Amino acid sequence: MSKQPSLLTAAATPLHLYRHILRECSYLPPAFRTTITALIQDRFHRNTKNDDLTAKRTKRANNVLRTVRAANNGDRMAMITLIDKAFGRTGPRRRELMGDFVRPQGPPDSAALEVALTSIEAPESTEKEQVTKGKGFLTKWDTKKLLNLLESQRRKQGHTRTMIGWAGSAIKSTNPDSLIPELTPWKTKPSESLANAKRIKWWKRNIEKMMPPLGKGGWDLLSKLTNDLQAHDASWQVPPRRAGAVSALTNTSSTGNWQEYATGTAAVIEKNKRGDAVRRSGQVDDSPYSPRLRRAAFSARWFRRAYDRTWQRTPFMDQDPNNLGYKFRWGEGKVRIAEPSAKQLEFFNTPEAKPASSKKKKQ
Repeated sequence: MSKQPSLLTAAATPLHLYRHILRECSYLPPAFRTTITALIQDRFHRNTKNDDLTAKRTKRANNVLRTVRAANNGDRMAMITLIDKAFGRTGPRRRELMGDFVRPQGPPDSAALEVALTSIEAPESTEKEQVTKGKGFLTKWDTKKLLNLLESQRRKQGHTRTMIGWAGSAIKSTNPDSLIPELTPWKTKPSESLANAKRIKWWKRNIEKMMPPLGKGGWDLLSKLTNDLQAHDASWQVPPRRAGAVSALTNTSSTGNWQEYATGTAAVIEKNKRGDAVRRSGQVDDSPYSPRLRRAAFSARWFRRAYDRTWQRTPFMDQDPNNLGYKFRWGEGKVRIAEPSAKQLEFFNTPEAKPASSKKKKQ
């Protein structure tokens, strides 16, 4: 791992920190570099106001810099985190995709359209009644579409639960009324408000487990990445790191500043040089007792497997134009047989021994 500048101090300006994050993002794979950069830029421009939360936001931005730097230095979990955020499996993009997915797509027929137009005539009273009954946000969701996705994801999890590592607990039920008891502790039938409260609890628990569908372009890109697009096409490969600017007055001695060791403990001073912390801090331990780390560069095989696991957790939604029904397609894992090594090929390429031919007798 090449030596990099250490993390910024708390006294650094937010703009300075922002530029460091964008520089680290420029070394990410092109398949999701633009998405991660756009998320960071959007978050920065929405929090430009200098207020009491500036220190908290700066600390959070420092953690983002650590994560992106660790991913570029070979931290597998950090790279997987960025891949999931870019393709909407976690983070802000997942919330954006879920926000678009839960909205109803309009009445399916004329009768439903007439009912919808009738309910618009008195929106205030209707909304007030719904809030009083405890339904709340469920009236704004397309629950039928959500249940179709939930059932499709439950079947997918049953086949790939131990292979791709789904986050969180498994989906156990697709019935919103499963938490409603038949009788209350007083041996009475549950009231409507209690039933709605149980339904809301069930929806809140399962909506966090859903994987929102991705658009056709992003879904096809993941499919191509599982077929080694990043390894075969030079435009999709990870760019090499540029050499950072170093001042001529910078002390490049590996012994460090002796004043720090005189006034503090070695455990605190060398905290960022131990184990996998060097991937996040960018510091390098030149001592004979430096930790041995895995190689910093990811192989094409590792990227292909990481994209494949993400693709299998990503659905694509298709709607039937005749009955407006929803169908979901999930990524299919590809079984690849490893090619034989050179020593294994020697066994198969060895010519077979010819049977000894009988010698003809001379007459």
